[in-house]
Amino acid sequence: MPIEVPCPQPQSACGDLAPPAPQSPTTTAHTRDFTHAWSRQSMPNNFNQQIIEEFRANAGRVGGPFEGGRLLLLTTTGARTGTHHTTPLGYLPDGERILIIASAGGAPTHPAWYHNLLANPRVTVEDGIFTYPAQATVLKGRERDHLFARAVQADPGWADYQARAGRVIPIIALTPLNGGPPASPSGSADSPKNQSPPPERR
Repeated sequence: MPIEVPCPQPQSACGDLAPPAPQSPTTTAHTRDFTHAWSRQSMPNNFNQQIIEEFRANAGRVGGPFEGGRLLLLTTTGARTGTHHTTPLGYLPDGERILIIASAGGAPTHPAWYHNLLANPRVTVEDGIFTYPAQATVLKGRERDHLFARAVQADPGWADYQARAGRVIPIIALTPLNGGPPASPSGSADSPKNQSPPPERR
């Protein structure tokens, strides 16, 4: 069963966090975003900021429910405001690119960061060591379906989110620009050791 952790913020504020703890089968759920449960509670509005600060202060490592998980910081440009917004997200390695899932915990609407990257697909990624620009591409058709099926195979909770959402949950590929970091996240979405679904919750 997927593990969900209470979110300290309303759904509109929480990011798509899904850090996987690679050494245990039960931690595949950590790759999914934790936002669904979070959205049910009234918590401090600075939760995301606390994670961002801890992430940056500790070279990408955070504690609590996200300890040992794969996290990144995604900075998008507001679709309407043009201001920069940084969101902690879980991710899934896929060769030289990385994948994020806009599940919003099975909510009926896409997360705000997704709308931002649709309007401005040039984003900034922080992996804890390197900060680099990337191009966001929403995957379509067979490619999206194949990767989502892989996510579900790793953690059936993704299927639950899809069933609740009443929308096609997007998968977004982040491709490094200008050569990206010296060492991109390794692995492939089809590699058994990396089958933990990506992150996400809003």
